[in-house]
Amino acid sequence: MSVACDPTDFGMGLAIVGMAVRLPQSETLEDYWHTIVGKKACQTWFDKDDLIDEGWDPELVKNPAFMPVKPVISGVEHFDADFFGYSRAEAAHLDPKTRVFHEVAYHALEHAGYGGNIRSEIPIGVFAGASEDPEWLRRTSAMLSRNSVEQFERGILAHKDLLAQLVAFHLDLHGPAYTLYTACSTSLAAVHMAAQSLLFGECDVAIAGGVTIDLPIKSGYLAQEGMIHSLDGYCRPFDAAAKGTLFGDGACAVVLKRLQDAVADRDHIHAVVRAVSANNDGHRKVGFSAPSLQGQSDLISTTLAMADVDPSTIGYVETHGTGTVIGDPVEFDALVEAFGTTLGQRCALGSVKANIGHTHAAAGVAGLIKSVLAIENATVPPMAHFQAPNPNMALEQSPFYIPTEPQVWPAEMTPRRAAVSSFGIGGTNLHAIIEQAPDFPTPSASQGPLVYPVSAQTEDVAKELAERLQAQLSTLSNRDDFSRLAFCLQTKRREFPYRLAIVVSEGKEGQWLFEKVEPTCGANEVSGSVLRLRHENAVALSACERNTLVSQAKTLISAVPSITSVSGQGDMLWLAAAVAGVMESEGVLSALAFAQSGALPTVPSRHHTPLTVLSDINGIAITPDQLADDGFWIGQLTNTAQAHPACSENKRTVGGHGLTFGLAETQSPGLERLLADLWVNAGAIDWRVFHSNGVPSHLAGPNYPFSRTPFPVPPAVSQQVSPSSDSALPKELTSVNARPDLSSTFRPAENQTELLVTGLMEQMLGIAPVGMDDDFFELGGHSLLATKLAIAIEKSFGTVLEIANFLEVPTAASICSFLASATPAQFPYNHGNEETNT
Repeated sequence: MSVACDPTDFGMGLAIVGMAVRLPQSETLEDYWHTIVGKKACQTWFDKDDLIDEGWDPELVKNPAFMPVKPVISGVEHFDADFFGYSRAEAAHLDPKTRVFHEVAYHALEHAGYGGNIRSEIPIGVFAGASEDPEWLRRTSAMLSRNSVEQFERGILAHKDLLAQLVAFHLDLHGPAYTLYTACSTSLAAVHMAAQSLLFGECDVAIAGGVTIDLPIKSGYLAQEGMIHSLDGYCRPFDAAAKGTLFGDGACAVVLKRLQDAVADRDHIHAVVRAVSANNDGHRKVGFSAPSLQGQSDLISTTLAMADVDPSTIGYVETHGTGTVIGDPVEFDALVEAFGTTLGQRCALGSVKANIGHTHAAAGVAGLIKSVLAIENATVPPMAHFQAPNPNMALEQSPFYIPTEPQVWPAEMTPRRAAVSSFGIGGTNLHAIIEQAPDFPTPSASQGPLVYPVSAQTEDVAKELAERLQAQLSTLSNRDDFSRLAFCLQTKRREFPYRLAIVVSEGKEGQWLFEKVEPTCGANEVSGSVLRLRHENAVALSACERNTLVSQAKTLISAVPSITSVSGQGDMLWLAAAVAGVMESEGVLSALAFAQSGALPTVPSRHHTPLTVLSDINGIAITPDQLADDGFWIGQLTNTAQAHPACSENKRTVGGHGLTFGLAETQSPGLERLLADLWVNAGAIDWRVFHSNGVPSHLAGPNYPFSRTPFPVPPAVSQQVSPSSDSALPKELTSVNARPDLSSTFRPAENQTELLVTGLMEQMLGIAPVGMDDDFFELGGHSLLATKLAIAIEKSFGTVLEIANFLEVPTAASICSFLASATPAQFPYNHGNEETNT
C-alpha cells in the first residue's frame, strides 16, 4: 500500500517506530514515563556491611567519603537462554551486557511490530555499543580454559564488542551489524550510524541502542571534591547544588525506518527524526576528557541547519546534563550560542540523569526515548529535584528555562519538537532533532475478527502474557483500537508451542466482553477435527443469512489451509457445495430462495473441486453419481434423517479439518470462537486473509515475558573488591620518559613531603623527574589521572586533596602547600624539619 509522503518535508525523514528500555526501576516504557513525570530518583543505597560481606575492602567502604549508592537494573544475573537459542553453557559465559541487550533489542522489535517471522524476510540492521567493564574482564579472564578451542568460544561470548553481531545472529537479522563505542555518546552515535544505513538503503529497519552494566552490581565509589563523581549520591544537572554525576546501569534501544516506508506500512510512528549529526572537539579544549564549548556549539548549529528548523520552534532540549561543575556551564553556553539569546525563555531544559543517573553507553538513547515520550504525551517533563540554577549560567538571559513540574506542551509550539544531546569523553559529540509524527491521511482498513492469539515457549509464560494482554485490553474503548491490537498479535508475533487466546465481543449494553480460550486437544489430535460453522436459527435462514454464512466460510477456507472437506445436511449441504466450489454461490443462493417460497428449484451446474463434500448423515463423501444427480440435490431439501453413529468417525478418516454447516438451537460461538479454538489447538491460520481490504495501523501488544533462569556472574578474583579506588600504583616504574621542555623552570623537590608528592606524580605520568612547579596537565595529565593522584595523596598522607584547588594550580608545589595547611591529625608528618639526607 502506498501513501503519499515527501520525506524532504521532514529533514532526514526517519521514523522512530519502536522503543524498549531496561533502566533503573523501569522495565517498560510506561514505568519509565512515570519515573520521569513523577520526578523519581532511582538509585539504590546499599548497606556498607553488606558491601563488605560481598568482598569490598573494609577500609575503602568505611571511608567517610565512600558513597554506597548506584542506580541498578533488575535481572542482570538472569537470562532466557532457550528463547535466544543459547545453550546453558554458552549463556553462562555470555557478558551480562550482551544478555540484557538481547532482550531489550527483541522487545524494541516487538514494540515496532517486527518481532515475528518478518525479521528474516527484510534487512534489519543492528547498531549498538556497550561500556567497558574492567571487573567483568578480570573475573572472566580468571575462568578462561587452557583449551584453545574453548578459550576461543568463551572469548567470543564474553566480548562486549561482538554485541551487535551476536544479536543479529540469534535473532536472524540480515542487515548490517556494527558494534561501536564512543564513551558516553555511544548509543546516540548508534542512532546516527543506523540513520546513515537506512538512508543509504543498506537496511529497511534498524535497531540502535546501548547498554552499561558495571560489576559488582552492589557497589559504590569514593567521592572527591571537584571531580566527576557525585558527593551526595544524586545527580543534579544545571543546579547550584550539583555535586557531580552518578553512574549507573541501563540498556535501551529504538527501532528506525525511513518515514515514507513507515507510513506505507501503517507503522506506529512515535516521532520523526529530522536530523542527527556528529562531530569531534579535536584539540579545542583543555584536555582529552574535558568538554568543548566550541565543539558542542558547532554541532548544535549544524544539526539545526540539517533539520531546517528555527530554534524558536524547539520546545525541549534533553541535554547531556551530568551535574558536573565544569560540564554543565559549558553545555549551557554552547546551547545559548547555537540558539541565540533573542527568543525569550521558551525552551525547557532537562536531563534524565537526574532520575536514573548516567547510564554511560545507554545514556544517549535513554534521553532520546524520554524526549519521544514527552512529544507523544504533549508534556514538557520536569527536572527531578531541581532547586536553583548553577550560578555560572545566565539562565534568565537565555532562551531556556528549567521546569520543576510536568507542564502541558504549549499549543502554539506545533508540531512539537525536541533536541537531544549526548557528548562522549574524547570529544565525539552527537545531537538530534526530533518532531511530532504528522497525521498522514490513511485509507480505511477492514476490521477483522477480535481474536487475540497468545503463544510462548512455556505454559507459565503463555499465562503471564495472556494476563498482560487482558490488562491492556481493559484499557481500550473503541473498535478501531481493538482491531489494531488484534492484527498485531495475529500477524506480527512469533508462534510458539504453548497457546492461549482471548476473544472479545460487544455486549448488548455496549460493554466489551472477554473470553479466554484454552487448548482442548494436543497438536497430534488436530487432524480430522471438525470446525462447526452454525447460525443462530433453528428453523430456516433468510437469503441474507445464507449469503453471510457462505462468505464467512469462504474466508475461513482461505485462511485455514488445513480445511480439506465441507459438510452439511439438507439445504446446508447446498451451502457446503457452494463453499467448496461444486456449485456457483449465486446459483445456490437463488435456488434456495426459490425453494423457500415453495417452488421446485433448478439445480445449478456442478464442478469437481479439491475440497471433499461430505454428507452430515453418514460422514461419507458425495459420490460422482450423486454429484451429477439433480434428484439427489432436490431430495436433500426435504431430508430430515438423523446422523448415523459412525458419521463423526467417518469424517475423521478424511484427514485435515472438516468444515460443517448447521443451524444452532442455542447461541452459536461464532467465527471468532471457532478461530480461537483452531488456534489454541495448534491450527495454522493466515490471519491476513481477514484484512484483504487494508490492514489497520500498528498498535503494540504487551512485551513477551521472558522465562529467565539464573546465570550468576563469575566470582571476584580477589576477596577484597575496590574497583572505584583506582589507587593501586606500581611500586617501581617499568617505563619512564624524560621530562619534556616545559614553560616552567625545573625546581627539584627538597624535603620528604615534596619528594613523595613528585614521586607520585612521576609514577602517575611515567615521566621523571617532575619539578615542583611543573604543570600536571602540561606533562600530559588529565582529569581522570588527577582523580587517581588525589586518591594516592589521600592514602599516602591521610588527608583529602581539594581537587578544585589543584585544577586551578596543578603543580606539586600547590599540593605541598595544601598539605602543609592540614592539621596534625589530618597530616601525620612533621612539617618543621623535613630535610633529606643527601
